[in-house]
This record gives sequence, structure tokens and C-alpha cells, in this order.
Amino acid sequence: MVNCAVSLQFLVEFCRTVPEDMPTWKVVTDVIVPATRDRQCRYVEVIEPRHVGPCDYFISHRWATPFSHLVRYVRKHLVELGDVVEEGGASDTSGGGGSAAAAATAAGVVLTKAKSTGKGKSSAADEDEEAGPTRRADKVFVWCDIFAINQHPGQVQADDLAQLKDCVEASNQTLLCLDDKGLVLTRIWCLYEIWNTILAGGPPKLAVLGYDVNQDAFKVQNNG
Repeated sequence: MVNCAVSLQFLVEFCRTVPEDMPTWKVVTDVIVPATRDRQCRYVEVIEPRHVGPCDYFISHRWATPFSHLVRYVRKHLVELGDVVEEGGASDTSGGGGSAAAAATAAGVVLTKAKSTGKGKSSAADEDEEAGPTRRADKVFVWCDIFAINQHPGQVQADDLAQLKDCVEASNQTLLCLDDKGLVLTRIWCLYEIWNTILAGGPPKLAVLGYDVNQDAFKVQNNG
């Protein structure tokens, strides 16, 4: 499970294939489940292996929120963190059948050398590669449940869910995508992920992404 993250590049391209206002739960029912029904497998098992790898970031989110919001939050956070540089054309969301690399380029996503994560590099070649000014968007991986967890009810899905803690611990940071009313904080699975994040690395391991939070609605929701 810890190796079932998808590249940021893939995330950007995948997002461009679904309607901007489509909630994540509908992405699962309309895209993920049909694509994996015959094999009863995880979505990461039906995409090109080059788009799958060990998780750098763990995404915690609410399925009722548009999937595009999740992607926008993650990209924006990585820019602000200094791991990603946005170049011209970042607002381009046009479709197309190009490669994942072309899609990421059109979206304006280029990865810079990541900040120290404690994982380290073992070889001089790796150190030389990391010393470069940029990293391609296919070299950072984000763990997202709809791709990593088997979406067909059964023992395999139960086993996947049991490994959530391992995925949280293996990631450099948990990205909590806060919806406009903060309803993600009422979801038991998200609270479980937050709890395990704090246990694994304390507050610095948790990044709360609240770019669209309606402060007035949030106060009413949490004081009501």
C-alpha cells in the first residue's frame, strides 16, 4: 500500500479527464469502479507502472468535495512549500489525449528539488541528480485513497484499509484538504488519518489546506 501512490503528473492529467465539479465519490463510481471491475483490483494496477511509486505525501479528503479541488489544493501547497514551481500556462485545463508529461507541462507543473525529508540518498549518482535545479513532476508521488485502495467491497478492501496507518507513517506529510465548511473534520476516516499523522510526526507532519474555507460558514458549522 505504501507503494501505491500516484505521481503528481498523473494526478494532474487524470483530473483533466473528469468534470471540474464532479465530486470524488462520483469519480469513484463512474470512473474507478468501472475501470477495475473485471479484475476487481486497485486503480493503480490498471495504469502504467511509471505513474506509481512510494508515497511522498498522503492526501486526506472528503469524498463529497469536487475532485478538482483536491488536485488544486495539493498543487498549490507544493508550490508554497517550495517543492513545485508553477510556470506559464498553469490555468490550462483543456482536454486532450497527450501523454502524462504533456499534460503536466500544459498544467505548468515542474518539480524543484524537494526539501529534506529524512529519507536520504544512498549513491553519489542520486545525490548529483537531487542537486539539480528541478525535478520532473513524475518524480513526486501522492497517496490518494481512490487510486490506492481496492474500491470493490471484500477482504482485499478491508486489508487495504487496515494499512492506512502504514501509509500515513511512510509519507513526509499528510495533506488535509479542508472543504469550504470544514465538514472533512466530521469524517471518521479523516479524523483517524489526522490522529495517526500526529502520532507519527507531530503537528509539523500535518498540513491543513484551507484555500476555499468560508470562515463564517465554518464558524457556524463548528459552533452550532
